Amino acid sequence: MSRVANYAREYAVWVGAGKPYRSDSDIGAIFTNICSPCEHFERKSESRGVCALCGCKLRNTGKYLNKIAWGTSKCPAGKWG
Repeated sequence: MSRVANYAREYAVWVGAGKPYRSDSDIGAIFTNICSPCEHFERKSESRGVCALCGCKLRNTGKYLNKIAWGTSKCPAGKWG
């Protein structure tokens, strides 16, 4: 249930801010340099994973099902955003 609550909270903030997106280069840099090496990152494939702290899906590209893409999102461990 906490994953649903986290998603709903993040979504409300993002929509309230006008649905801003990060650039593709910023998404890739955050994924590669911060998320992938993080101790809380659970890798699902070379290009995607899940944050064990918040349960959000993380991808190195794209805006669909990707917490990194939302310009208002922040890392729950304070590493980006």
